[in-house]
Amino acid sequence: TVTSALAGSVAELPNQVGIAPSAPAERADAHFDRSWRAPLAGGLLMFPPSFEAADGQYDLVLHLNGNTDLVEESYGFARVNAVIAILNLGVGSGLYEDRFADPAAMRLMLSRAQDVMRARGLKNARLRRIGLSSWSSGYGGIIKILGHEEFFDRVNAIVLIDSIHCGYDPHSKKLKPDQINPIRKYAEKAVRGDALLTIVHSEIVTYGYHNAHHT
Repeated sequence: TVTSALAGSVAELPNQVGIAPSAPAERADAHFDRSWRAPLAGGLLMFPPSFEAADGQYDLVLHLNGNTDLVEESYGFARVNAVIAILNLGVGSGLYEDRFADPAAMRLMLSRAQDVMRARGLKNARLRRIGLSSWSSGYGGIIKILGHEEFFDRVNAIVLIDSIHCGYDPHSKKLKPDQINPIRKYAEKAVRGDALLTIVHSEIVTYGYHNAHHT
């Protein structure tokens, strides 16, 4: 037919006129430097071997409180395709609550991460999804981040590792609303299928607040 003949002629055109076929586009992460951890707003940003970003989009996980080497190794073992920011502030959930009470603290983390990704050579770098994880007292930062509407909708996944510790009223024994409501609201989001929430716990004994199991 005329149509098939025309299609065949067009397909042969590059060979007839000496036009070389176009080379495949270079990956955005072709020259990305992941050789060492990068400082990040008081923490560290690291790049597991499983991380890739062919078009420049990247996912970021912020982990609060935990052995840096172990956290990095664990995410690498799980082959998570994301860059991992780890922040350790010290003992007690209050330190993490204070740090993220102002949404500017989380904005700073994301802005600095974007700067690092560009400086490391990721072309057209742009943040896609945000994940949060914490161990023990890092939960204080999680609830504060979720308390900011601008981040609640952007967080796609949360992993709490023996980390859903909650204070209670000494008389009624009811959980303190400001410490449980943000994660309760996020749990509803996960039940709807709009997010991932994973909670694991031990049986550690706590005083003055509920451990993860009792919470």
